[in-house]
Amino acid sequence: MQDQRRAHKVISNAIYNLIPQFWFLGLTLFTMPFVLHRLGVDAYGILSIITVVAGYLAFLDLGLNVAVIRFIAAHDAKGERDEIARVTATALFIFSVMAMLAVAALLISANPLARLLSVPEHMQSEAAMALRLGGISFGLNLVMGVFSAVPRALQRFDVVNLLNVIIGTLQIGVTVILLAFGLGLLAIMIWSCVLSALSLVIYLIAARRLLPTISVRPRLDAEKFRELYRFSGFVMISNFTGVAAGHSEKLLLGGLAPIAQVTFYAVPFNIVSRVQMLIPSNLFAVLFPAFSAMSVTEKRETLQDAYLRAFKFILLAVAPITILLVFFGGDLLRVWIDADMARNGGPPLAVLAVAVLINAPAWVTVTTGQSLGRPALVAGAQVVHLLVLIVSGLLLVPHYGALGAALAWLAGNLIGIPVLVLLVNRRVLQLGMARMLKEALARPLLVTALVSMLAAALKPLVAGLLSLALVAAAVTLVFGALGFAIGLDGKDRSTVKSFVVMRYQALFRLTPKIAEEKA
Repeated sequence: MQDQRRAHKVISNAIYNLIPQFWFLGLTLFTMPFVLHRLGVDAYGILSIITVVAGYLAFLDLGLNVAVIRFIAAHDAKGERDEIARVTATALFIFSVMAMLAVAALLISANPLARLLSVPEHMQSEAAMALRLGGISFGLNLVMGVFSAVPRALQRFDVVNLLNVIIGTLQIGVTVILLAFGLGLLAIMIWSCVLSALSLVIYLIAARRLLPTISVRPRLDAEKFRELYRFSGFVMISNFTGVAAGHSEKLLLGGLAPIAQVTFYAVPFNIVSRVQMLIPSNLFAVLFPAFSAMSVTEKRETLQDAYLRAFKFILLAVAPITILLVFFGGDLLRVWIDADMARNGGPPLAVLAVAVLINAPAWVTVTTGQSLGRPALVAGAQVVHLLVLIVSGLLLVPHYGALGAALAWLAGNLIGIPVLVLLVNRRVLQLGMARMLKEALARPLLVTALVSMLAAALKPLVAGLLSLALVAAAVTLVFGALGFAIGLDGKDRSTVKSFVVMRYQALFRLTPKIAEEKA
């Protein structure tokens, strides 16, 4: 019963997290064509590069954001509120220093960086100013990370999701309004700075209400910093290599190909990134504090079982999206944006979709390795991933542009993810690969193969938006039915059924006895 209650809580939090993700996915689908056409491919490419630069600077948090979540979750499970105050005060001091360094670095290096990239001459000064504004926004977001870690560590995803919906909607909505009034890239970046400052204040207030004992004054506690950094040092390496593995190909495109190729890659990559945010990243946010608390209270066998089931659920959740993007991604880009984007972005989208299917379930492996206190293994595997990606990108991008970048990302996943899974399974969980293949991989991969054959047979029927929607619905429904009947085992199906019954009872305020009579 305890395992089932824990599973219900994880599923509930994951579903709650899906609400803002679906909302943002809808907003992105609706607004991206407008944003892209108003900005133009060159300016949109610059905006994508700014996102990449901010992502690289994220390593300046020294891995402390993940460490803060883990230590708050563990201390809260043991009722150690004073220790939580020491954690947050120390993290706030470090984040504040790093934020100032990041802002100063971009203010100084913006002009050389703009010249280094393949930005048209007439946009060099605008790109440099946008980079400076991006640095300010990043610095504010870095400090905000301390306070946003509090509700996540306490598994208060109702608070996290509400704030994410409000802040994310403001970001997208005001961006569209600015472009509608004829403003451009710099106006968007100024708004990003304003919203970052507003978000910092909002999360500070929320954190204080959830944990009144936390300190909002930066203060370095040397002993607590050493304790945090013993964990976060390797997380920092993981964060840097993870960001680099997700964005190095864009920098290679920006330096080795025309800036328009960045756009033809960035639009498909943004789609698969939304898939990652929707499912694996969403579950990482839910599982990390849960696994961190379990690491001090549960046996290894319980963790093994939770790991295998989470891995399988993510694989089943991502597989139908991968199938749709592989077979119908070009059609989607054509009806959504235009034929030029479909021609140049369709092949990269199909390749990236396959890479996401490999990458997504490995988020559970990262979660397990880090939450159980073995971040060095995760960092080592991600370094391998990054090296393969960079070497592949240097070879492929000059010849194939956006498609070469997608192939490089796929190559990194094909080699880096198996290394990661093997290391964590053997050295952290003492879990054999034969058991993992049997319990977590075999059923989902069988369902994926069967539905892929169906998608290939239906592809010739797609001619426009309506036929695309009908075929996508058919593929999704068939996958859902086969996934439940074949992809899940008896215990999985029992957990899902009990969760649905519990939600039904809560929705209609029924007692279990009344619910049984009605059934």
